[in-house]
Amino acid sequence: MLNLNNTLLELFLHIKSHTDTAYLVGGCVRDMVIGKTPKDYDIVTNCDLDKLIVDLKDNGWKINEAGKQFLVLIASKNDEQFEVALFRKDGTYTDGRRPDFVEIGDINSDAERRDLTFNALYYDPFTFESGKENVYLDPSKNGLSDIKNKLIRLNGNPSDRIKEDLLRIMRVYRFSNQLGFNIEESTLQACRDNFATMTANIPAERIKNEIEKMCNINDDTSSVIKLSGNPNERIKDDLMNIMYVYRSSNHQGLGIDRKTLKACRREFSSMIENTPAELIKCELELMCNL
Repeated sequence: MLNLNNTLLELFLHIKSHTDTAYLVGGCVRDMVIGKTPKDYDIVTNCDLDKLIVDLKDNGWKINEAGKQFLVLIASKNDEQFEVALFRKDGTYTDGRRPDFVEIGDINSDAERRDLTFNALYYDPFTFESGKENVYLDPSKNGLSDIKNKLIRLNGNPSDRIKEDLLRIMRVYRFSNQLGFNIEESTLQACRDNFATMTANIPAERIKNEIEKMCNINDDTSSVIKLSGNPNERIKDDLMNIMYVYRSSNHQGLGIDRKTLKACRREFSSMIENTPAELIKCELELMCNL
């Protein structure tokens, strides 16, 4: 068993008292396989959520049921919180952002709805096989091998997955940048083919947030990227200076001067609206060393 904290293991034991089927899933399992410490943990199960809620509340857990209509709840204890969801199956996508409805599914339908192959991995910390330290389930059949080969691959048909949620393009680039992985050929082509559609339909704020996750955005001003002169004027003179700032921060591992960052954020929407998508895409691919 991996070294999981006691609060998480307690939550698993409560769930396991209602069903034999419960797994860690998504980014936490990906990070475990890569060898990184997960920042948070998501659990998927087939148990009765109403009965689980009663059980957890009786044992000192706080439950946020805001997402229950989407088959998700948040369980908190000891200043830690965990997402617990049922196996889900997504309905149709008509807004290029989220499914129109979600229904109860099984592990295969749950895996199919996940964006990247290495985010569709499942791990039960209480399951062991002789001679194996950890047993990971990989319904897509590509997740573990893609991690081994350092490859980003959309889960399923790349064009279909992007049209379901256009922001997946930014997630592909971000994971490539953060993990140093290459992007699988058909996934990269689908990202390129749909990039202009994304910039035309996804709010600029959401695109900016994904880019800033690639950068060193913090309060450390001891060593920073700073536009010379007046940053507002420099950016208005050339909106692509915004991408230059973000790319420099990413490549050099430096923070961004507060005035420069404020100017970048203020004009980001203007850049998206007035700059050819191809130029922005090229800057992103430079950030990913593609």
